[in-house]
Amino acid sequence: MNSVAGKTISSERRIGRLGIEFASSHQLVGLPEGHKCTRLHGHSNHLTVEVVGELDEVGFLIDFGVLAWLVDLVSSKLDHRHMNEVLDVNPSSENLATWILLRFSTWFESRPGCV
Repeated sequence: MNSVAGKTISSERRIGRLGIEFASSHQLVGLPEGHKCTRLHGHSNHLTVEVVGELDEVGFLIDFGVLAWLVDLVSSKLDHRHMNEVLDVNPSSENLATWILLRFSTWFESRPGCV
């Protein structure tokens, strides 16, 4: 338990969130003829990274500064890019999320104490 401003609060579990916005375009293939998503179009995307865990001795759940690489990845590889040229699969929202998750999971699993 921690005390903040005279109130006792549990330090067992906390949620931390980092939001990253980026713009991208794509054309989906394999849809019925005339489907609007077969035409070139763009999206304003919002990626949210949510971390759940216990606070450390400093009071951090995570130092979001260590996620600067993810912000850089999104900025350099995804922002204002055509997803058909980035992904090796049909660039649906689900496949884009999987692309990001695979990179984040690999990094996260390499961190000491992360599951």
